[in-house]
Amino acid sequence: MIKFLLLFLFPLIAFSQNYSNQYLADQATILSGYTQPATLPEVREIDLAAMSKLVCHARVQCPVIGAYLDADVIYIRKDLDPNLHDNILLHEYVHWLQHHSGKFDLNNCNDTIIREREAYQVQNRYIAEVQHGFQFLILPPMTCENRPLG
Repeated sequence: MIKFLLLFLFPLIAFSQNYSNQYLADQATILSGYTQPATLPEVREIDLAAMSKLVCHARVQCPVIGAYLDADVIYIRKDLDPNLHDNILLHEYVHWLQHHSGKFDLNNCNDTIIREREAYQVQNRYIAEVQHGFQFLILPPMTCENRPLG
C-alpha cells in the first residue's frame, strides 16, 4: 500500500521570498489546473529525525525533506534553507491538490509515480515562471515491484 510521496533533495538555485502558505497553494493550483479545496492543509515543520521516522519508518536518516501523507497535513523539514522552503512546500501542495482531485488511486504504485512526476513538473514550472530560476529538480528513478516504468 502506497501512503506517501517522497521528495528528495537535489541542488536547486532559485530566488525565494518565503511566501505565505495561501500564496504557494494558489500557485500550485494555477500551475497544476486542479481545483483548490476551501481549507488549506496544516503545515508541520519537523526535524530530520522526526521526518526519517515518519516517512522512512526507521530511525536512520533518510533524504526526504517534505511529505504529504494524504491526510491534510504537509510535513516539511524545519532546517531547510529559506531559498528551498517555498519550492518544497509548493511541491507538497501539488500532492494535496492531487489527493483532493479524486483523479488517482492513492494506493496504486503506478498512480503514485504519475503523481510524483506531475508534482515535479509543476514545481519546475514554478521555479521557471514564478521565481525565474534556471536550475530544476529531477525526479529520482521510481519503479513498482522492482520493474522500471515506461
